[in-house]
Amino acid sequence: MTANAFHVRGEDGTGWLRDPSELVDRWGREALRDRYRADAEEFAADHGLLRPLWSLLPPEELLRDAEGSHVAEDMSAEAEEYLLSLFVPSVVAEHPGQRDRYPAERVTAWLTLLATHRSLDVPPEPGNLPLIASAPADLAPRRLWPLGGRRLVRTLHGSLYTLFALLLGGLSVAFLAPLDAVVLLPVFIVVGFSVRRAWSDESDFDWTSRLRPRGSRGGMLDLYMRYVGLPMLGALYGGLFGLVVAANGVGATPQDLPPAVWAAAAVGALLGIPLFRIWSYETRTGVQGSLAGQRYTLFLVCAALRGRLPLRLGRFLVWSYEGGLLRVDGHSYRFRHQEFEQYLWRTHWRPAVLPACLAAAEAALREGEAVAAGRSSGTGRMTEHVDALGRWGAALYAVCPERVGILRADARTALRAWADHLSAGSEDAEAGDAARGRAERAVHRFREAAEDLG
Repeated sequence: MTANAFHVRGEDGTGWLRDPSELVDRWGREALRDRYRADAEEFAADHGLLRPLWSLLPPEELLRDAEGSHVAEDMSAEAEEYLLSLFVPSVVAEHPGQRDRYPAERVTAWLTLLATHRSLDVPPEPGNLPLIASAPADLAPRRLWPLGGRRLVRTLHGSLYTLFALLLGGLSVAFLAPLDAVVLLPVFIVVGFSVRRAWSDESDFDWTSRLRPRGSRGGMLDLYMRYVGLPMLGALYGGLFGLVVAANGVGATPQDLPPAVWAAAAVGALLGIPLFRIWSYETRTGVQGSLAGQRYTLFLVCAALRGRLPLRLGRFLVWSYEGGLLRVDGHSYRFRHQEFEQYLWRTHWRPAVLPACLAAAEAALREGEAVAAGRSSGTGRMTEHVDALGRWGAALYAVCPERVGILRADARTALRAWADHLSAGSEDAEAGDAARGRAERAVHRFREAAEDLG
Protein backbone atom coordinates (compact mmCIF):
# COMPACT_ATOMS: atom_id res chain seq x y z
CA MET A 1 0.00 0.00 0.00
CA THR A 2 2.85 2.36 0.76
CA ALA A 3 4.45 1.73 -2.63
CA ASN A 4 1.17 2.30 -4.46
CA ALA A 5 0.50 5.51 -2.55
CA PHE A 6 3.92 7.18 -2.90
CA HIS A 7 5.52 5.73 -6.02
CA VAL A 8 3.55 8.16 -8.20
CA ARG A 9 5.15 10.72 -10.48
CA GLY A 10 3.98 14.29 -10.70
CA GLU A 11 1.91 15.63 -13.58
CA ASP A 12 5.02 16.74 -15.49
CA GLY A 13 6.59 13.28 -15.12
CA THR A 14 9.42 14.49 -12.90
CA GLY A 15 9.59 14.26 -9.14
CA TRP A 16 7.14 12.54 -6.86
CA LEU A 17 3.54 13.49 -6.22
CA ARG A 18 3.64 12.75 -2.48
CA ASP A 19 6.30 12.76 0.21
CA PRO A 20 6.42 9.64 2.44
CA SER A 21 7.76 11.72 5.31
CA GLU A 22 4.17 12.67 6.10
CA LEU A 23 3.70 9.13 7.43
CA VAL A 24 6.44 9.78 9.98
CA ASP A 25 5.01 13.19 10.89
CA ARG A 26 1.51 11.83 11.49
CA TRP A 27 2.16 8.33 12.84
CA GLY A 28 5.84 8.20 13.78
CA ARG A 29 7.38 7.69 17.21
CA GLU A 30 7.06 11.28 18.33
CA ALA A 31 3.39 11.35 17.41
CA LEU A 32 2.87 8.00 19.16
CA ARG A 33 4.45 9.22 22.40
CA ASP A 34 2.37 12.41 22.39
CA ARG A 35 -0.91 10.58 21.81
CA TYR A 36 -0.09 7.89 24.35
CA ARG A 37 0.66 10.57 26.96
CA ALA A 38 -2.58 12.43 26.21
CA ASP A 39 -4.61 9.22 26.34
CA ALA A 40 -3.13 8.21 29.70
CA GLU A 41 -3.85 11.65 31.15
CA GLU A 42 -7.47 11.47 29.98
CA PHE A 43 -7.82 8.04 31.54
CA ALA A 44 -6.41 9.29 34.83
CA ALA A 45 -8.78 12.28 34.82
CA ASP A 46 -11.83 10.10 34.13
CA HIS A 47 -11.06 7.68 36.97
CA GLY A 48 -9.74 10.12 39.54
CA LEU A 49 -6.17 8.85 39.38
CA LEU A 50 -2.95 10.75 39.80
CA ARG A 51 -1.47 12.09 36.60
CA PRO A 52 1.61 10.08 35.51
CA LEU A 53 4.95 11.74 36.05
CA TRP A 54 6.22 11.51 32.48
CA SER A 55 9.40 13.44 33.27
CA LEU A 56 10.61 10.59 35.51
CA LEU A 57 10.35 7.94 32.76
CA PRO A 58 13.17 7.44 30.23
CA PRO A 59 12.03 8.11 26.64
CA GLU A 60 12.85 4.54 25.62
CA GLU A 61 10.65 3.06 28.34
CA LEU A 62 7.81 5.42 27.51
CA LEU A 63 8.07 4.44 23.84
CA ARG A 64 7.99 0.72 24.71
CA ASP A 65 4.85 1.24 26.75
CA ALA A 66 3.28 3.23 23.92
CA GLU A 67 4.09 0.59 21.29
CA GLY A 68 2.26 -2.07 23.32
CA SER A 69 -0.83 0.04 23.95
CA HIS A 70 -4.10 0.39 22.08
CA VAL A 71 -2.93 3.83 20.92
CA ALA A 72 -0.36 2.19 18.62
CA GLU A 73 -3.07 -0.09 17.20
CA ASP A 74 -5.35 2.89 16.62
CA MET A 75 -2.62 4.80 14.81
CA SER A 76 -1.81 1.76 12.69
CA ALA A 77 -5.47 1.49 11.67
CA GLU A 78 -5.55 5.20 10.83
CA ALA A 79 -2.45 4.90 8.66
CA GLU A 80 -3.94 1.91 6.85
CA GLU A 81 -7.17 3.79 6.14
CA TYR A 82 -5.16 6.73 4.82
CA LEU A 83 -3.06 4.55 2.50
CA LEU A 84 -6.16 2.75 1.23
CA SER A 85 -7.79 6.10 0.44
CA LEU A 86 -4.83 6.84 -1.87
CA PHE A 87 -4.94 3.47 -3.63
CA VAL A 88 -7.36 4.39 -6.45
CA PRO A 89 -5.78 7.79 -7.25
CA SER A 90 -2.38 6.11 -7.42
CA VAL A 91 -3.63 3.35 -9.74
CA VAL A 92 -5.31 5.91 -12.01
CA ALA A 93 -2.14 8.02 -12.17
CA GLU A 94 0.09 5.01 -12.96
CA HIS A 95 -2.33 2.95 -15.08
CA PRO A 96 -0.37 0.98 -17.70
CA GLY A 97 -2.92 1.69 -20.42
CA GLN A 98 -5.42 4.57 -20.53
CA ARG A 99 -4.63 6.77 -17.55
CA ASP A 100 -7.08 9.57 -18.30
CA ARG A 101 -10.03 7.37 -19.22
CA TYR A 102 -11.82 7.61 -15.85
CA PRO A 103 -11.46 10.22 -13.06
CA ALA A 104 -10.28 8.83 -9.74
CA GLU A 105 -13.39 10.08 -7.93
CA ARG A 106 -15.71 8.19 -10.26
CA VAL A 107 -13.60 5.05 -10.12
CA THR A 108 -13.79 5.13 -6.33
CA ALA A 109 -17.56 5.65 -6.38
CA TRP A 110 -18.15 2.84 -8.88
CA LEU A 111 -15.89 0.39 -7.09
CA THR A 112 -17.52 1.29 -3.77
CA LEU A 113 -20.93 0.38 -5.16
CA LEU A 114 -19.57 -2.86 -6.60
CA ALA A 115 -18.00 -3.70 -3.22
CA THR A 116 -21.46 -3.60 -1.61
CA HIS A 117 -22.77 -6.37 -3.88
CA ARG A 118 -22.28 -9.27 -1.49
CA SER A 119 -22.75 -12.93 -2.33
CA LEU A 120 -25.24 -13.47 0.52
CA ASP A 121 -28.93 -12.92 -0.20
CA VAL A 122 -29.44 -10.88 2.98
CA PRO A 123 -31.33 -7.56 2.94
CA PRO A 124 -28.72 -4.77 3.02
CA GLU A 125 -29.90 -3.18 6.27
CA PRO A 126 -27.79 -1.80 9.12
CA GLY A 127 -28.90 -4.61 11.41
CA ASN A 128 -27.51 -7.21 9.00
CA LEU A 129 -24.15 -5.56 8.43
CA PRO A 130 -22.24 -7.81 10.86
CA LEU A 131 -23.56 -10.86 8.96
CA ILE A 132 -22.25 -9.72 5.58
CA ALA A 133 -19.14 -7.82 6.68
CA SER A 134 -16.74 -10.64 5.82
CA ALA A 135 -18.53 -11.91 2.70
CA PRO A 136 -16.68 -11.25 -0.57
CA ALA A 137 -18.15 -9.02 -3.24
CA ASP A 138 -19.70 -11.01 -6.08
CA LEU A 139 -18.86 -9.23 -9.34
CA ALA A 140 -20.24 -11.83 -11.73
CA PRO A 141 -22.03 -9.77 -14.42
CA ARG A 142 -25.06 -12.07 -14.33
CA ARG A 143 -25.62 -11.12 -10.67
CA LEU A 144 -25.02 -7.37 -10.85
CA TRP A 145 -28.46 -6.32 -12.08
CA PRO A 146 -29.85 -5.40 -8.58
CA LEU A 147 -27.33 -2.53 -8.45
CA GLY A 148 -29.43 -0.67 -11.01
CA GLY A 149 -32.39 -0.74 -8.63
CA ARG A 150 -33.83 -4.16 -7.90
CA ARG A 151 -37.49 -3.20 -8.19
CA LEU A 152 -36.96 -0.78 -11.10
CA VAL A 153 -35.04 -3.20 -13.35
CA ARG A 154 -37.36 -6.14 -12.63
CA THR A 155 -40.50 -4.04 -13.25
CA LEU A 156 -39.20 -2.67 -16.55
CA HIS A 157 -38.13 -6.10 -17.76
CA GLY A 158 -41.38 -7.79 -16.78
CA SER A 159 -43.54 -5.02 -18.20
CA LEU A 160 -41.82 -5.12 -21.59
CA TYR A 161 -42.30 -8.87 -21.93
CA THR A 162 -45.88 -8.67 -20.65
CA LEU A 163 -46.75 -6.07 -23.30
CA PHE A 164 -45.10 -8.24 -25.94
CA ALA A 165 -47.09 -11.28 -24.79
CA LEU A 166 -50.36 -9.30 -24.82
CA LEU A 167 -49.63 -8.09 -28.33
CA LEU A 168 -48.88 -11.63 -29.49
CA GLY A 169 -52.00 -12.95 -27.81
CA GLY A 170 -54.17 -10.24 -29.35
CA LEU A 171 -52.89 -10.97 -32.83
CA SER A 172 -53.47 -14.68 -32.30
CA VAL A 173 -57.06 -14.24 -31.12
CA ALA A 174 -57.87 -11.78 -33.90
CA PHE A 175 -56.37 -13.61 -36.88
CA LEU A 176 -55.50 -17.23 -36.10
CA ALA A 177 -57.68 -20.26 -36.51
CA PRO A 178 -57.44 -23.01 -33.81
CA LEU A 179 -55.41 -25.27 -36.10
CA ASP A 180 -52.90 -22.52 -36.84
CA ALA A 181 -52.53 -21.81 -33.11
CA VAL A 182 -51.62 -25.46 -32.53
CA VAL A 183 -48.92 -25.25 -35.19
CA LEU A 184 -47.42 -22.21 -33.47
CA LEU A 185 -47.65 -23.68 -29.96
CA PRO A 186 -43.83 -23.60 -29.44
CA VAL A 187 -43.90 -19.83 -29.93
CA PHE A 188 -46.53 -19.42 -27.21
CA ILE A 189 -44.58 -21.68 -24.84
CA VAL A 190 -41.39 -19.69 -25.32
CA VAL A 191 -43.21 -16.37 -24.83
CA GLY A 192 -44.95 -17.61 -21.67
CA PHE A 193 -41.70 -18.87 -20.21
CA SER A 194 -40.01 -15.58 -21.09
CA VAL A 195 -42.71 -13.53 -19.32
CA ARG A 196 -42.35 -15.64 -16.20
CA ARG A 197 -38.59 -15.32 -16.20
CA ALA A 198 -38.70 -11.58 -16.92
CA TRP A 199 -40.57 -11.03 -13.62
CA SER A 200 -38.11 -13.17 -11.68
CA ASP A 201 -36.40 -11.61 -8.67
CA GLU A 202 -33.51 -14.08 -8.51
CA SER A 203 -30.11 -12.49 -8.15
CA ASP A 204 -28.46 -15.25 -10.19
CA PHE A 205 -30.67 -14.53 -13.17
CA ASP A 206 -28.42 -16.16 -15.77
CA TRP A 207 -27.43 -19.49 -14.24
CA THR A 208 -26.41 -20.85 -17.67
CA SER A 209 -23.35 -18.56 -17.65
CA ARG A 210 -21.81 -20.79 -15.02
CA LEU A 211 -21.75 -23.63 -17.59
CA ARG A 212 -19.88 -21.60 -20.19
CA PRO A 213 -16.18 -22.38 -20.78
CA ARG A 214 -13.69 -19.79 -19.64
CA GLY A 215 -12.50 -17.19 -22.09
CA SER A 216 -14.13 -14.44 -24.06
CA ARG A 217 -15.76 -16.55 -26.76
CA GLY A 218 -16.32 -20.07 -25.46
CA GLY A 219 -16.04 -23.30 -27.43
CA MET A 220 -17.17 -24.24 -30.94
CA LEU A 221 -20.57 -25.46 -29.74
CA ASP A 222 -21.12 -22.16 -27.96
CA LEU A 223 -20.22 -20.23 -31.10
CA TYR A 224 -22.48 -22.36 -33.27
CA MET A 225 -25.48 -22.09 -30.94
CA ARG A 226 -24.99 -18.37 -30.46
CA TYR A 227 -24.54 -17.31 -34.07
CA VAL A 228 -26.23 -20.04 -36.12
CA GLY A 229 -28.46 -22.57 -34.37
CA LEU A 230 -30.71 -20.57 -32.08
CA PRO A 231 -30.95 -17.47 -34.30
CA MET A 232 -32.18 -19.74 -37.12
CA LEU A 233 -34.73 -21.33 -34.78
CA GLY A 234 -35.97 -17.91 -33.75
CA ALA A 235 -36.20 -16.72 -37.35
CA LEU A 236 -38.07 -19.90 -38.32
CA TYR A 237 -40.80 -19.63 -35.69
CA GLY A 238 -40.98 -15.84 -35.81
CA GLY A 239 -41.29 -15.86 -39.59
CA LEU A 240 -43.87 -18.66 -39.45
CA PHE A 241 -45.96 -16.72 -36.97
CA GLY A 242 -45.83 -13.55 -39.08
CA LEU A 243 -46.68 -15.52 -42.21
CA VAL A 244 -49.69 -17.27 -40.70
CA VAL A 245 -51.09 -14.14 -39.05
CA ALA A 246 -50.73 -12.04 -42.21
CA ALA A 247 -52.18 -14.75 -44.43
CA ASN A 248 -55.23 -15.11 -42.20
CA GLY A 249 -55.61 -11.35 -41.99
CA VAL A 250 -55.77 -10.83 -45.76
CA GLY A 251 -57.53 -14.12 -46.47
CA ALA A 252 -54.90 -15.25 -48.98
CA THR A 253 -54.19 -18.85 -49.92
CA PRO A 254 -50.66 -20.31 -49.79
CA GLN A 255 -50.59 -20.34 -53.62
CA ASP A 256 -51.23 -16.59 -53.91
CA LEU A 257 -49.57 -14.65 -51.07
CA PRO A 258 -49.18 -10.88 -51.61
CA PRO A 259 -45.91 -9.10 -50.83
CA ALA A 260 -47.37 -7.71 -47.59
CA VAL A 261 -47.63 -11.24 -46.19
CA TRP A 262 -44.00 -11.97 -46.99
CA ALA A 263 -43.01 -8.65 -45.41
CA ALA A 264 -44.88 -9.63 -42.26
CA ALA A 265 -43.05 -12.96 -42.26
CA ALA A 266 -39.71 -11.16 -42.51
CA VAL A 267 -40.61 -8.84 -39.62
CA GLY A 268 -41.70 -11.83 -37.55
CA ALA A 269 -38.39 -13.57 -38.27
CA LEU A 270 -36.43 -10.54 -37.06
CA LEU A 271 -38.54 -10.24 -33.90
CA GLY A 272 -38.27 -13.96 -33.22
CA ILE A 273 -34.47 -14.03 -33.10
CA PRO A 274 -34.19 -12.37 -29.63
CA LEU A 275 -36.53 -14.99 -28.15
CA PHE A 276 -34.13 -17.80 -28.97
CA ARG A 277 -30.70 -16.35 -29.59
CA ILE A 278 -27.94 -16.41 -26.95
CA TRP A 279 -26.38 -13.00 -26.42
CA SER A 280 -22.94 -12.52 -24.87
CA TYR A 281 -21.93 -9.22 -23.30
CA GLU A 282 -18.69 -9.38 -21.36
CA THR A 283 -15.18 -10.11 -22.52
CA ARG A 284 -13.88 -12.46 -19.83
CA THR A 285 -17.13 -13.27 -18.01
CA GLY A 286 -20.25 -14.13 -19.94
CA VAL A 287 -23.87 -13.06 -19.82
CA GLN A 288 -25.75 -15.64 -21.86
CA GLY A 289 -29.33 -15.88 -23.06
CA SER A 290 -31.56 -13.24 -24.55
CA LEU A 291 -33.48 -12.72 -21.30
CA ALA A 292 -30.29 -12.33 -19.30
CA GLY A 293 -28.80 -10.04 -21.93
CA GLN A 294 -31.89 -7.85 -21.95
CA ARG A 295 -31.97 -7.62 -18.17
CA TYR A 296 -28.27 -6.80 -18.18
CA THR A 297 -28.89 -4.02 -20.73
CA LEU A 298 -31.77 -2.60 -18.67
CA PHE A 299 -29.57 -2.70 -15.58
CA LEU A 300 -26.79 -0.78 -17.34
CA VAL A 301 -29.19 1.87 -18.63
CA CYS A 302 -30.87 2.33 -15.23
CA ALA A 303 -27.55 2.44 -13.36
CA ALA A 304 -26.04 4.90 -15.86
CA LEU A 305 -29.07 7.22 -15.79
CA ARG A 306 -28.93 7.27 -11.99
CA GLY A 307 -25.18 7.97 -12.09
CA ARG A 308 -24.30 4.79 -10.21
CA LEU A 309 -22.21 2.92 -12.80
CA PRO A 310 -20.82 3.58 -16.29
CA LEU A 311 -22.87 2.54 -19.28
CA ARG A 312 -19.90 0.59 -20.65
CA LEU A 313 -19.48 -1.43 -17.48
CA GLY A 314 -17.65 -4.27 -19.21
CA ARG A 315 -14.99 -1.89 -20.48
CA PHE A 316 -14.58 -0.39 -17.02
CA LEU A 317 -14.15 -3.85 -15.45
CA VAL A 318 -11.47 -4.69 -17.98
CA TRP A 319 -9.75 -1.36 -17.33
CA SER A 320 -9.80 -2.07 -13.57
CA TYR A 321 -8.40 -5.53 -14.21
CA GLU A 322 -5.55 -4.13 -16.28
CA GLY A 323 -4.78 -1.55 -13.59
CA GLY A 324 -4.58 -4.14 -10.80
CA LEU A 325 -7.78 -3.20 -8.99
CA LEU A 326 -9.65 -6.38 -9.94
CA ARG A 327 -8.76 -9.94 -10.91
CA VAL A 328 -10.58 -12.58 -12.94
CA ASP A 329 -11.82 -15.62 -11.02
CA GLY A 330 -13.57 -18.07 -13.34
CA HIS A 331 -16.75 -16.39 -14.60
CA SER A 332 -16.53 -13.53 -12.11
CA TYR A 333 -14.40 -10.55 -11.23
CA ARG A 334 -12.99 -10.19 -7.72
CA PHE A 335 -11.18 -7.41 -5.92
CA ARG A 336 -7.48 -8.06 -6.06
CA HIS A 337 -6.96 -7.01 -2.42
CA GLN A 338 -9.42 -8.01 0.28
CA GLU A 339 -8.34 -5.13 2.53
CA PHE A 340 -9.19 -2.64 -0.21
CA GLU A 341 -12.58 -4.28 -0.78
CA GLN A 342 -13.41 -4.12 2.93
CA TYR A 343 -12.30 -0.49 3.05
CA LEU A 344 -14.69 0.43 0.22
CA TRP A 345 -17.51 -1.50 1.88
CA ARG A 346 -16.96 0.26 5.19
CA THR A 347 -16.85 3.71 3.59
CA HIS A 348 -20.17 2.99 1.85
CA TRP A 349 -22.04 2.00 5.01
CA ARG A 350 -20.29 4.31 7.46
CA PRO A 351 -22.46 7.37 6.66
CA ALA A 352 -25.57 5.30 7.42
CA VAL A 353 -24.33 4.02 10.79
CA LEU A 354 -21.90 6.47 12.37
CA PRO A 355 -24.17 9.59 12.29
CA ALA A 356 -27.03 7.57 13.80
CA CYS A 357 -24.82 6.44 16.70
CA LEU A 358 -23.51 9.95 17.24
CA ALA A 359 -27.03 11.41 17.15
CA ALA A 360 -28.22 8.89 19.75
CA ALA A 361 -25.31 9.69 22.08
CA GLU A 362 -25.80 13.46 21.81
CA ALA A 363 -29.57 13.14 22.23
CA ALA A 364 -29.06 11.10 25.41
CA LEU A 365 -26.64 13.73 26.70
CA ARG A 366 -29.14 16.54 26.02
CA GLU A 367 -31.94 14.64 27.74
CA GLY A 368 -29.70 14.09 30.77
CA GLU A 369 -28.92 17.79 30.93
CA ALA A 370 -32.64 18.56 30.73
CA VAL A 371 -33.37 16.19 33.62
CA ALA A 372 -30.54 17.63 35.72
CA ALA A 373 -31.83 21.17 35.09
CA GLY A 374 -35.39 20.22 36.00
CA ARG A 375 -36.78 20.75 32.51
CA SER A 376 -37.74 17.08 32.23
CA SER A 377 -39.50 14.94 34.80
CA GLY A 378 -37.89 11.59 34.08
CA THR A 379 -35.08 9.73 32.36
CA GLY A 380 -37.30 7.65 30.08
CA ARG A 381 -36.31 9.38 26.87
CA MET A 382 -32.66 9.42 27.89
CA THR A 383 -32.79 5.67 28.47
CA GLU A 384 -34.38 5.18 25.04
CA HIS A 385 -31.51 7.01 23.35
CA VAL A 386 -28.96 5.01 25.36
CA ASP A 387 -30.66 1.77 24.28
CA ALA A 388 -30.62 2.94 20.65
CA LEU A 389 -26.90 3.63 20.99
CA GLY A 390 -26.47 0.07 22.19
CA ARG A 391 -28.44 -1.42 19.31
CA TRP A 392 -26.14 0.27 16.78
CA GLY A 393 -23.05 -1.20 18.42
CA ALA A 394 -22.56 -4.32 16.27
CA ALA A 395 -23.08 -2.39 13.03
CA LEU A 396 -20.64 0.31 14.15
CA TYR A 397 -17.91 -2.26 14.86
CA ALA A 398 -18.48 -3.67 11.35
CA VAL A 399 -18.00 -0.37 9.49
CA CYS A 400 -15.58 1.60 11.68
CA PRO A 401 -12.16 0.99 13.23
CA GLU A 402 -12.22 -0.82 16.54
CA ARG A 403 -11.26 2.29 18.49
CA VAL A 404 -14.44 4.08 17.40
CA GLY A 405 -16.52 1.13 18.58
CA ILE A 406 -14.74 1.18 21.95
CA LEU A 407 -15.42 4.90 22.33
CA ARG A 408 -19.10 4.28 21.54
CA ALA A 409 -19.20 1.61 24.24
CA ASP A 410 -17.51 3.98 26.71
CA ALA A 411 -20.04 6.71 25.90
CA ARG A 412 -22.93 4.28 26.36
CA THR A 413 -21.57 3.07 29.70
CA ALA A 414 -21.05 6.62 30.98
CA LEU A 415 -24.50 7.75 29.82
CA ARG A 416 -26.13 4.70 31.39
CA ALA A 417 -24.40 5.38 34.72
CA TRP A 418 -25.55 9.01 34.65
CA ALA A 419 -29.11 7.96 33.76
CA ASP A 420 -29.14 5.51 36.68
CA HIS A 421 -27.92 8.24 39.00
CA LEU A 422 -30.61 10.66 37.81
CA SER A 423 -33.40 8.09 38.02
CA ALA A 424 -32.37 7.16 41.58
CA GLY A 425 -32.95 10.76 42.66
CA SER A 426 -29.73 10.90 44.66
CA GLU A 427 -28.96 14.19 46.40
CA ASP A 428 -25.22 13.66 46.21
CA ALA A 429 -24.35 16.63 44.00
CA GLU A 430 -20.67 15.74 43.82
CA ALA A 431 -21.39 12.23 42.51
CA GLY A 432 -23.88 13.66 40.04
CA ASP A 433 -21.37 16.17 38.72
CA ALA A 434 -18.76 13.42 38.38
CA ALA A 435 -21.16 11.16 36.43
CA ARG A 436 -22.17 14.06 34.22
CA GLY A 437 -18.55 14.98 33.55
CA ARG A 438 -17.63 11.42 32.60
CA ALA A 439 -20.60 11.25 30.22
CA GLU A 440 -19.76 14.56 28.58
CA ARG A 441 -16.10 13.61 28.12
CA ALA A 442 -17.01 10.19 26.72
CA VAL A 443 -19.45 11.68 24.23
CA HIS A 444 -16.93 14.37 23.30
CA ARG A 445 -14.23 11.77 22.54
CA PHE A 446 -16.70 9.72 20.53
CA ARG A 447 -17.66 12.82 18.56
CA GLU A 448 -14.01 13.68 17.86
CA ALA A 449 -13.32 10.15 16.59
CA ALA A 450 -16.40 10.32 14.34
CA GLU A 451 -15.29 13.69 12.93
CA ASP A 452 -11.81 12.33 12.23
CA LEU A 453 -13.37 9.61 10.08
CA GLY A 454 -15.34 12.21 8.16
